Amino acid sequence: MDYYQILQVPQSANQESIDRAYKSLCKKYHPDINHAPTAENRMKEINLAYEVLGNVHRRTLYNTQWLLNRRRPPSGGFKPQGFPGFKSQWQSYAPPRQATRDRSVEARAAVQKYFLSISSALYKDAYALLSDTDKAQVNLTDFVDWQKAVSDLFVIRNYQVLSAQRQRSFVLPDGHAVEAYRCVIQVLEEERQTGELSRYSLHKYVLVENDIPHVYLGYSDIGGIAKKYRSQASAQDEGAMQKHWEHYRRVHDTATGLLNYEGFFEEAQKEVYRYDRYKADCCIMLLRLELPNLMRAAPSMEAHKAQGLLLDKLERFVADSLKKHLRTVDIPSSYARQHFLCLFAHTNIRGAQKAMKRLKKLIGRDVSSCFDIHPHLHTACRPYQGGNIEEVTLGCLSDLSAEQSADVKEDEKNA
Repeated sequence: MDYYQILQVPQSANQESIDRAYKSLCKKYHPDINHAPTAENRMKEINLAYEVLGNVHRRTLYNTQWLLNRRRPPSGGFKPQGFPGFKSQWQSYAPPRQATRDRSVEARAAVQKYFLSISSALYKDAYALLSDTDKAQVNLTDFVDWQKAVSDLFVIRNYQVLSAQRQRSFVLPDGHAVEAYRCVIQVLEEERQTGELSRYSLHKYVLVENDIPHVYLGYSDIGGIAKKYRSQASAQDEGAMQKHWEHYRRVHDTATGLLNYEGFFEEAQKEVYRYDRYKADCCIMLLRLELPNLMRAAPSMEAHKAQGLLLDKLERFVADSLKKHLRTVDIPSSYARQHFLCLFAHTNIRGAQKAMKRLKKLIGRDVSSCFDIHPHLHTACRPYQGGNIEEVTLGCLSDLSAEQSADVKEDEKNA
């Protein structure tokens, strides 16, 4: 009995989709509405499926068995037990003529077990699932200390392994090529101090070693990362929480309503933590707003003042346009006069460059539709690859200056 088939949803469905499917099926098959002879039995199956898939913990356990059952046919006297308290789908299993081994399913199951162990604080079990390559770099004590330090700050409330795709070429730092799978996981995480929930996607690699899939971390200095988390947790315990309005005024720009320089780096630090834990991709974009046609020699003080007021309006308008077109997981901010800073979360450099071009087009269109001007929007983008995120921002500023210098030379050449 496949509960996903009963509720008519894919295994990757989120909780909202499952709830919606259950309500829809209840309206269709409830005995008070549907008087067909099979309606009552059908409704019992639907309720049974929802009892499992509607509960996060039960669904996690069921998913593990569901993935294993799909790849492993029964042989000899073996009879899978299935999910505790429910019938196994193997009762209706008809083995194919030639069973094939699906490594991607095994990779997903390995990641599923790893996150189940981490969320259940079974850190030794999680360590056992790591690759031999990781174990040669990280010992059990450091791994457990790292996970405990993380759990002092964050709690995984839910997770779902969405996909597993084989990599055409995966080379380890020592130069050896191995069979590997890239798994995409969606995580719902709670920050212990504030209770704030964050939903994001990340990826994990699974290496096939000795014909068995193992989760790959790719870290070497786990001790240093754990120390950083311990320091953060200690600072949270020692410092008293400021009042909400005081904090808001401190980290927001009053002119645009966006985060200011300090607020941006405070929020960006959360992405730094995710990079340290999962190596989740993120990129920084810097955008400069220019009005070359209006900022040429002004004949009077009044003209300068009028241009300044127009620039103020444009900055507020561009800020609203950024908030409208960016994703909720991205972090826009006011960096300086005529400058905006944005962090693209869970995005590699190629995706960030595409998003940057799209933003320039959309913001330019929004401004042109409301103002009789065509501002120049200069942008620069760099990926975060560890270290100090402020250095990435300074690198973007340097790239932006180089781009503007090239544009000025081009304009002088054409003039």
